[in-house]
Amino acid sequence: MKKYIFTIFALMLLVLPTITFAAVEDDICVLLNRIKTILLVVGIGIAVIFIVVGGIMYMTAAGSDEKAGKAKQLIINTLIGVAIMLLALVLVTWVQSLLIGSGMGGIFKPSPCVHD
Repeated sequence: MKKYIFTIFALMLLVLPTITFAAVEDDICVLLNRIKTILLVVGIGIAVIFIVVGGIMYMTAAGSDEKAGKAKQLIINTLIGVAIMLLALVLVTWVQSLLIGSGMGGIFKPSPCVHD
């Protein structure tokens, strides 16, 4: 029974923000920009946690080369993940700007979805 409650709760956490944003916003651009921002903030937050854990692992290695190596690898993998996440953000922004019709300008300029 606990598995079902946890699964339902997890699905609600995933679906509820999308439903809420869809009910408030009538523009798909605003919805996409909010989803991108939320995913970026969550991803950076998780990356910070992993870097801190890797730093603590490195400091508590107590001279063990194996533990220090695992800590270094965790930090390196986290930084690679952040780079992939940022590249994905640029790619999604570029595709979104192509679909809207502003070309590459969407990456380097404010989003064409922003209304004055």
